[in-house]
Amino acid sequence: MDRNMFVTFLLGLAISLLSCSVSQDTNSQEEENQELIKMLSRINEIANSAKCVNADEWRFTSYGSKPCGGPYGYIAYSTAIDTTHFLALVTEHESAEKVYNEKWGLQSDCSIPAEPSGVICENDRPVLVYP
Repeated sequence: MDRNMFVTFLLGLAISLLSCSVSQDTNSQEEENQELIKMLSRINEIANSAKCVNADEWRFTSYGSKPCGGPYGYIAYSTAIDTTHFLALVTEHESAEKVYNEKWGLQSDCSIPAEPSGVICENDRPVLVYP
């Protein structure tokens, strides 16, 4: 996952948290937020566990769930990993984030991130290619 996209995701999440009502239970919300961050870190860890040598062995998928719908971005993953497990974790994170967004009444911009057209390898790392 592109480090800039991850930072953008975390900044968006922080802004969303700040926009919530003070009367809400922020401790529970913070705990849930931390769980989402841990889940995304695990997804990122798995995605980055393989070296990118042959771009034909790499795919990408969307991740996250913005409050107004759609993903936060896209992440590359190797077909050499357990893709079934990996994609299940991505889906689990997306579902948990949808519930979190609805529960806490979060808002975000409704922009839709550009979908990559593919993956290339640079310095043993996957890089998403955009049209």
